[in-house]
Amino acid sequence: MVTELQPASREHEGFIRSHLDAYLEELSAYRQIPVGATDAESYPWLDAYWTEPGRHMFIIRSNRDGVGFAFVRDSRSTGSPASEIAEFYIEPRARRKGFGQAAVSEIFRTFPGSWELQVHIFNTSAIEFWTTVAQAASATPIIEEVSGNDGRRLQFNFTVK
Repeated sequence: MVTELQPASREHEGFIRSHLDAYLEELSAYRQIPVGATDAESYPWLDAYWTEPGRHMFIIRSNRDGVGFAFVRDSRSTGSPASEIAEFYIEPRARRKGFGQAAVSEIFRTFPGSWELQVHIFNTSAIEFWTTVAQAASATPIIEEVSGNDGRRLQFNFTVK
């Protein structure tokens, strides 16, 4: 199966919003403190991904069908040397088929350098995924526990060449 990372534009807004709704609903199960966006309508940075330099939104496609999305912030947006995968989602029906790993590999090829991302501490599937992806990119992640406004998280820092 072919995995493609397609830059999202306003014409993809319906796809992004519906998938962001599903992602945020799923993510809410891992929050220790019930704060933050719970749907696309309450996600405060959505419009910024279409207007601000340094923010990049992608649709993840498999054989032309959308199976997920990735929101990436480069150093212009983060204000640090590290880029960040701010949001990442693969539809449940498409998980464990290699689409996520292929999409992240393409993101890392597009944006080499320092990376940072955070995962809720109880989201064990995501922790396993990001540990595997970072190691596959020949990066040894530094993982530390941090506190977010919605509870404990693991922060991954690594460099992709």
